[in-house]
Amino acid sequence: MKKLFLILLLININFQINAQVTLIPDMFFEQYLVNLGYDTDGVVNGEIATSDALTVEEINFLENYSGPVNDLTGLNDFINLEVFKLGFNEVTSIDFSILFNVKSMYIDTYQLATFDVMPLVSLEELEINDTAADAPHSEIRELNFSNSVHFKSLNVFRLPS
Repeated sequence: MKKLFLILLLININFQINAQVTLIPDMFFEQYLVNLGYDTDGVVNGEIATSDALTVEEINFLENYSGPVNDLTGLNDFINLEVFKLGFNEVTSIDFSILFNVKSMYIDTYQLATFDVMPLVSLEELEINDTAADAPHSEIRELNFSNSVHFKSLNVFRLPS
């Protein structure tokens, strides 16, 4: 009986390890992942296997638009992400707290209230644009790159003075 219990326990532990998921509540964010084959179950169901998220090195909402993203919950599980491009969106905040590998970033800030680049220790280039002529402009006033020792390039367009 003890052996049977041990075997069932090990099977349960193995299943739990293999069944880790990353929640992606924004359907347009997940549709993007499905469209590019990153979400291997191919279904927009509010989650992606965490193992799938670990394979993603680039997210480019500019070239592969699936709809207006307004929630990037789950982004921090994409820890191997190196390129991140976000435009045509309704995102008001982005948490980059553990995305240490991001090297290149384009952000259209028209909905963004704050933008913290401090966690982006590998960041080399950043382009910030405010393309919404009819919306209130972003309130970003300061960027601190002191943690990004490899930082080389900053391009800023159309932010208010």
